[in-house]
Amino acid sequence: MSTSADAGCAVGTLCYVHWTEPFPRTKADSVITWEPWIAEGLEGIVSGRHDDYVRGFLQAAKDCGKPVLLRFAHEMNGNWYPWAGNPEQYKKAWVCIYNVKKELRADNVSLVW
Repeated sequence: MSTSADAGCAVGTLCYVHWTEPFPRTKADSVITWEPWIAEGLEGIVSGRHDDYVRGFLQAAKDCGKPVLLRFAHEMNGNWYPWAGNPEQYKKAWVCIYNVKKELRADNVSLVW
């Protein structure tokens, strides 16, 4: 498991990428857990304050040219992460991420949970 975007993702690994980190270098199909550790929580994503970052991250994922499984804000159904516990807000943030992916035609990126 990798915890830094700078380290890249080795073949067959699960990478954790904190919010504001760039898309990691990938050597093969990757599962990337994208953690929104941001002060304003999911509201910051829903409000559009992070649109430039989301767009850049997803463009880099598209440009890597490899299949990417992107786990956005994992374990949202618990109470141990700041992005958890508000299903409606989570859905809105998920839709924001999905809409950017669709707009960019990042067809090699699959959103998973």
